[in-house]
Amino acid sequence: MEPGHICQKQKELGQLQSDVKTIFKRIDEQMTITKAVYELAAEVKVMNERMETMAKAQQEMRDDLDELKSVPKGRWNSVVTTIITAAVAGLVAYVLLRLGLSA
Repeated sequence: MEPGHICQKQKELGQLQSDVKTIFKRIDEQMTITKAVYELAAEVKVMNERMETMAKAQQEMRDDLDELKSVPKGRWNSVVTTIITAAVAGLVAYVLLRLGLSA
């Protein structure tokens, strides 16, 4: 082999070694990025589970609140119904008494 040819091959070998080091460095960087993405995905999964739990708890609280709101409304309706019934009964009794009918 010629000395110039050997120098050229050594140069090419040096370039290949440099390229290989660059490739390995890029692979290491890619692995770091990939690991970060996996960690982020795991955190998002945990956050999603927590949000679902919070949504269920919020729905339960809404149901409880609706139930509590309906109790006074139901009582109020009963009071109004009783008052109206008493008033109508009193009016009917008054009318019957005025007409001379007795119970």
